[in-house]
Amino acid sequence: MKKSRKLIAVLLMLCACMIAFSACGSPKTLEEYFDKNQSEKEELEKYAKQNNMDITVKENTVTFLYKLNSDVSDQYADIYKKSFESSFANYSDQFVEQVKKIEDETKISGVKFVINVVDKSGKDIYSTTFENK
Repeated sequence: MKKSRKLIAVLLMLCACMIAFSACGSPKTLEEYFDKNQSEKEELEKYAKQNNMDITVKENTVTFLYKLNSDVSDQYADIYKKSFESSFANYSDQFVEQVKKIEDETKISGVKFVINVVDKSGKDIYSTTFENK
């Protein structure tokens, strides 16, 4: 599914930006870093919005909420979910590597990336979490 590949590319780019931004200073949490560095936070949020996404950072959990442009009927929800599962499974090592890089650069442990996909109405389609275990 083209949407899942584009989503993965955008997410990996955003993760790389987060590494560059969060490597500066010595925050105790990612949330603290972005609270103190509003310009970087706004830049990430702007790019995310251009790609139908919202980003929130709470403590050390970064949540990416991707909004599909249409509603997904119950009949097709499982197809979408399986497609996203397959796509993210193929890139899971890359997401975990991004988490490790952020932890190494910031000296913050327990970083998580949560990715949620919802349809136009907000119905949950897919969710996954990446962390350094």
